[in-house]
Amino acid sequence: MAIDPVGATLGVLGLIGTCLEVMYFGFAVVDHADDLRVQRMKLRLQAEKIQIWA
Repeated sequence: MAIDPVGATLGVLGLIGTCLEVMYFGFAVVDHADDLRVQRMKLRLQAEKIQIWA
């Protein structure tokens, strides 16, 4: 049983591409989590300003 070099190469490239996408998605989620935290703080401060004003 021989291993097809083209198929093996494409398989390895596919696995590498999948790993890179997973890593990128993980970093994107972490970046959005920090952004979400900042937006939540801004919203809380605006709510406090409105309560003081009202």
